[in-house]
Amino acid sequence: MNRLLASVFVLSLAILCQPLSAQVPLPGRYAVIVCGLSGDDAHYQKLWGMGTKLYTALVNRYGYKPENIYFLFEEKPKKESPVFDTCRKENIKKVFDLLKTKLKPEDQLFIFIAGPADRYEGSVRINLPGPDLGEKDLAEMVDSLPAARMVIAITTPVSGYFLKPLAKPGRIIITATKPTMEINETVFPYCFVDAFTDDAADVNKDGLLSVTETFNYAQAGVERFYKEYEVKGKKEAPAGEDEGLIQTEHSMLDDTGAGFGSLKLDDKSKDGKKAAQESFERKIGG
Repeated sequence: MNRLLASVFVLSLAILCQPLSAQVPLPGRYAVIVCGLSGDDAHYQKLWGMGTKLYTALVNRYGYKPENIYFLFEEKPKKESPVFDTCRKENIKKVFDLLKTKLKPEDQLFIFIAGPADRYEGSVRINLPGPDLGEKDLAEMVDSLPAARMVIAITTPVSGYFLKPLAKPGRIIITATKPTMEINETVFPYCFVDAFTDDAADVNKDGLLSVTETFNYAQAGVERFYKEYEVKGKKEAPAGEDEGLIQTEHSMLDDTGAGFGSLKLDDKSKDGKKAAQESFERKIGG
């Protein structure tokens, strides 16, 4: 009996003395960045700048492995670039098929989609070169993945219609608009990406950029943008006319799986608790 107890003790001690990484696999972090069809050179440059800015921030400031980031853009530059492939529907599906083989349930997946979109015959579509990507298409791709921890930011016009088809427990869904016909070009994605490079976005200064902090920072940026243009418009308007820029986008966040989302994250919101706990961790000195 004493020998048996001694053997159990030695075995238990050996397990405890193993490195933590050998006992419990550390969660991996993956990202998919999709910048859709630009339409003209000005928007091409804007989408390219935003996509590369987010990619660079994830690698340099947040420690993502370049091989774990799938950046899909309108074209794949001939020179060395972070672009994984062109943002065609079939290539996006290939990325999700690849992620099926890589992701573990404990891993975190961050999906960011920007660019133009429209709603036609009751379906919302992200505009891409070739066939567009509908909400059912994206929901099927996302549902096929094993990762339970997902942060999905759809920052296009009419993106609010993605809330219901994408919502599930464990997921955090962010949209640039309400599920209404907010069809104008959105400012939200640029403000959202800015949060990843602005130290002020980390409000509590804990070195973690929570999803709540990211959302609030972007939302404040959108409101500031429209207020500044409203004031400018009124100043430049002819006497007696009240010209300004009306806010045409209202971002939402759902982290309960209900598929409805909240316009504001505060003590009264039904959403926000999970988003406050899920974060992008900054590298030391990042």
